Amino acid sequence: MLYRLLTALLFLSAPVFAEELPLDEPVVQVPVPEEKILTFQACKREFSFETRFELSQGKNNLGSITKSSFRLRTNYDLYDVDGNYEALGICRKLSLGSIFTWATEIDIYDKDGGYVGFVDGQVITGAAAKFSIYNAMGDCVGIAYLDLKGASFTVVDPENEQRNLASFKRNYVQSTTDHWDVQVYCPKSIDMRILKMFSAFAVDTQEKFKKDT
Repeated sequence: MLYRLLTALLFLSAPVFAEELPLDEPVVQVPVPEEKILTFQACKREFSFETRFELSQGKNNLGSITKSSFRLRTNYDLYDVDGNYEALGICRKLSLGSIFTWATEIDIYDKDGGYVGFVDGQVITGAAAKFSIYNAMGDCVGIAYLDLKGASFTVVDPENEQRNLASFKRNYVQSTTDHWDVQVYCPKSIDMRILKMFSAFAVDTQEKFKKDT
């Protein structure tokens, strides 16, 4: 009995060591890849029955947008590099855009008729021209401002206008066919079909903002 009591007292008086826990492994910070900047050029070609806007990147063809001469409303048909139909842009007829280019409104649909987005020319603005860009959900995802020279658009984040999303710049050479250089800094912010449609609109109406001669 005495032996058991002494054993118990020795056990209770022995120092208790906490179980050794494994050290946390160092947290490795994985860098978030930046969005790759997309660039392309838009150039206008006139044919007998249609106007074609060729999209290219260097020597690579990126597709085209056509505007038929036989439609009552201005329509832009987008095709991919293989000639597959991708989207349709329809300029609204019953709007100020039928009179003033800066007020143009364009509804954009995919190849199945699903709504893609909307480009809305703003009437009240201090800029030379201002176009709000909406996605299929009706959210404003970009605002395109025309510079005072009428030769470029800058698309900014509507929630932070210091953040540029894309730019459209006219290469103005008097008495020659111009082309527009497009840079998309944040490809995930705005549907590329909308931006391609807007590039065709910019080329198509460039003389309304800056005279060719």
